[in-house]
Amino acid sequence: MAKRANNAENTPACDSRVLVLLGKPAAECSLVAQTLIARLRELARMVEVASDVGDAPIGPGSADMVVVLGGDGSFLGAARRLAQSKIPVVGVNLGRLGFLTEFNPKDFFDLMGDILAGKLTALPRMMLNVTVCRGARPCFSSPAMNDVSIVAGEPFRMIELNVRHREVEVCTFLGDGLIVSTPSGSTAYTLSAGGPILMPSMQAMVMTPLAAHNLYIRPVVLTSEYAVQIRPLRANPGTTASIDGQLRCPLAVGDIIEVVASQNYLWVVQNPRWPFFRTLRTKMNWGANPSGMK
Repeated sequence: MAKRANNAENTPACDSRVLVLLGKPAAECSLVAQTLIARLRELARMVEVASDVGDAPIGPGSADMVVVLGGDGSFLGAARRLAQSKIPVVGVNLGRLGFLTEFNPKDFFDLMGDILAGKLTALPRMMLNVTVCRGARPCFSSPAMNDVSIVAGEPFRMIELNVRHREVEVCTFLGDGLIVSTPSGSTAYTLSAGGPILMPSMQAMVMTPLAAHNLYIRPVVLTSEYAVQIRPLRANPGTTASIDGQLRCPLAVGDIIEVVASQNYLWVVQNPRWPFFRTLRTKMNWGANPSGMK
């Protein structure tokens, strides 16, 4: 990291330390990303650029703000790294859909000064902590921004899961698996599986079964005050717990997967030009009339 020269001509507009996480190696960085980084260096006191590689946590005080240049996958990886940092994060979409990465490059360029000056709102997004216990000992633990999904895996026979919430049995069912998601994750995998859409600022969890062999088991919205515990009673050799679709932990009969709301939030800077329902309508065609209707 290098400070810019401290003279009248080159004095930055904002006394901010910015960490930029790239979705790909710096050498493969697009011209758009290079332009945004150059503009950040003009406005901020200190800018560090790093590829978003690995899952090493980013601690409190590491920066005043984190900017993720990439797609939603890059943002999810950064969110897990920032889970305990309390550092505001800005997502700039250089990928395809860009649902979590709220800013397109033009909006970010236009609003960069206000963002660095702290004039835009950063809202707390709920995170999950997922722990897998085997034989009464934790064997896997990870934060999650979107969801944890228990998937049947090879050879793709149905699995049987027992689910408890608030230490009370919810259900036992056969099917292809189960998703527990945050409000942020309610527009991801769980939505494709028939789950409801939650406002991202809510404090709740969505439990969505995958192809349950039972007509009466449907998605449920749960309070986030209590843990969800999932125990495989029947599993396949390939049965796994998947975190945000990026990290995986093999599962076996008798394991306990505990999902709790994290005490820490991810503070996401909001794009004032794209409120939540505009994003839903524009990027997911939500609420649109069927094709051909006016």
